[in-house]
Amino acid sequence: MHHSNTVYLSLKEEQNRLFPHEKNDCTVKALAAAASIDYPIAHNMLRVRGRKHGHGFQTSIVIEELTKLGKSVKDVTLLVVPHTKTVRAFGARNYRGTYLIRTKGHILCSKNGVVQDWTVGRCHRILNVWRVDNA
Repeated sequence: MHHSNTVYLSLKEEQNRLFPHEKNDCTVKALAAAASIDYPIAHNMLRVRGRKHGHGFQTSIVIEELTKLGKSVKDVTLLVVPHTKTVRAFGARNYRGTYLIRTKGHILCSKNGVVQDWTVGRCHRILNVWRVDNA
C-alpha cells in the first residue's frame, strides 16, 4: 500500500516560499520531518550551528539538535541494513516509527513507513539508520 509523503511535500513548499534559492537542504528537511517542526525553525537551528545557506551539513549536528528537542536518537543500522539495503526497500518494509536515513551525500526521514523525501522508491544505498523517539 502506497502512502503519500505529505510531510516532505509540505516542507518543500515552505522552502520554496520562504527560501526560494535554498538548495542542498536535506539536513534541514530531515530535522524538520523527524522533529515535526516547521522548515524555518529547523533552518534557523542549523544556521545557528554553522550551516551555510545552500550547503549541506553534518548529520551529527542534526542528531544533536534532535536530542536538544527532547528526542532519543538510537543507531539501528546493524538491525536494519542487513535486511534493507536501499531507500526503496526501506519504504517497502513499512517500518513503524520515525527514522533518519543516511545515504551517500544525503539524509532523509521516514515516518511510519513513508519515506519523506524525493528519494522515495529509489535505489539509493543506505549507509546509516537512526530511530528517533520521544525521550
